[in-house]
Amino acid sequence: MKEVYIVIISSCDGTSIKSVHKTYDTAFNKWNEYRKELLQNEIKLNEWRATRNYKIYNYSIKNLECEDPEQIDNFPHDTPQILKYKLED
Repeated sequence: MKEVYIVIISSCDGTSIKSVHKTYDTAFNKWNEYRKELLQNEIKLNEWRATRNYKIYNYSIKNLECEDPEQIDNFPHDTPQILKYKLED
């Protein structure tokens, strides 16, 4: 039976499928790209907040630094995940 790996971004607002892959390795590479993109967006947002005297600490930055798709937890904010599904004929 064949398997596919689906990279998603989930949050309290819903879930979106970002890509579908034949192997875990390619899914992991894409997952890591999305994670780094989300992390960079959070860092930029945190820098913007600092210039306006908002609270500087952003726990999403710490959460998105996790490099393990099975351990990452950024809920309720955007969280990249890898789902594994078996294909049926």
